[in-house]
Amino acid sequence: MRALRGRKTSWLLTTIFVLVGLFVGNRIGDAIQAVVPAAAKYSAVAIKPRDVQFLDLGVTAGFSFRVNLLGAIGGLAGLFLARRV
Repeated sequence: MRALRGRKTSWLLTTIFVLVGLFVGNRIGDAIQAVVPAAAKYSAVAIKPRDVQFLDLGVTAGFSFRVNLLGAIGGLAGLFLARRV
């Protein structure tokens, strides 16, 4: 019965695959920048910092990273590979 439902990939494993794909793609984009200048142009992906106050405790959390064209392709490849695992 379990084989009929298909496999579920955990969100943690998928996140790791996507982040590794982004990292490797960014490094490859930087390496071939001399040959393909468009491969190394970066765009920012960000979640702006938010302040949360609870009683007297304040927490600020945000997330930001820069991705180039090959990094985005690497992230999509990581997503594809995570679905195949």
